Amino acid sequence: MNDRTTSPLTARRAVAEQRARDIAAAWQRGDRDIRALAARHSVGRDTVHADLRAAGIDPTDRTAPVDEPRMITTAELDRAQQAFARDSAGFTMDVRMDNAGYRHLHFEQGKSWWDLHAFPGGLMVRGDHGAFVFANGSPDIFSSFRFSGVDPAYWAQTLDAGTARSWSEQRFRDWLTEEAESLGVLERARKVLSENNGYDLEHEASARWALANAYDELGIAFPDPGEVDLYDWDEYYLWTVHAISAGIRAYDQAATETTTP
Repeated sequence: MNDRTTSPLTARRAVAEQRARDIAAAWQRGDRDIRALAARHSVGRDTVHADLRAAGIDPTDRTAPVDEPRMITTAELDRAQQAFARDSAGFTMDVRMDNAGYRHLHFEQGKSWWDLHAFPGGLMVRGDHGAFVFANGSPDIFSSFRFSGVDPAYWAQTLDAGTARSWSEQRFRDWLTEEAESLGVLERARKVLSENNGYDLEHEASARWALANAYDELGIAFPDPGEVDLYDWDEYYLWTVHAISAGIRAYDQAATETTTP
């Protein structure tokens, strides 16, 4: 028997172990949306819970400390603010509920829209840029946003649903280029990086598949989560933090105009 032969059972175990490491790493980065983690890895939510518990993580504890992500730069914040300003210029606000800490504010600009659903202890944002739930225990989370302002790192630690950081094609390309150059296989790696290679590197699963297919030629395997961070701040998340801040300012301005004689 060839000792190098990998049995189907061994291969399945290896895939399961890698999935468990990826899920644990995502949780520690602050990605605490069980449904999204399950969908990303094509498993059920029970499997995600089991993987987290096997890594010593309590999946019911959404307040556990988050590994510090790369600090966001002023330039990135400015780009996110400009993207929001471009998408929302001239937006209108409709106050659909405002009752003792419970608020529903609806915003529209052309075909773009977003809703703020505030409740004691938290806030849900949903719209055409996705859905996010923040919970920091504050009786009035609007006051928390007024105090902190647009602070993506802080608000990422309060996420109950949604993703603050997502797969970065650019970070993957930079990492692979550096690895290939150090091994003297840069020209071969450029075939993987080429837009004509048949793989959509915009998605993590496709990037993994591209490297797996090129392993015999490059000798480079996809890194473990603890070795290289190939995630970065999610553009929809940054847009949403700006949308919350702008929505609260609009709400405050409307309240001032109502009370001013």
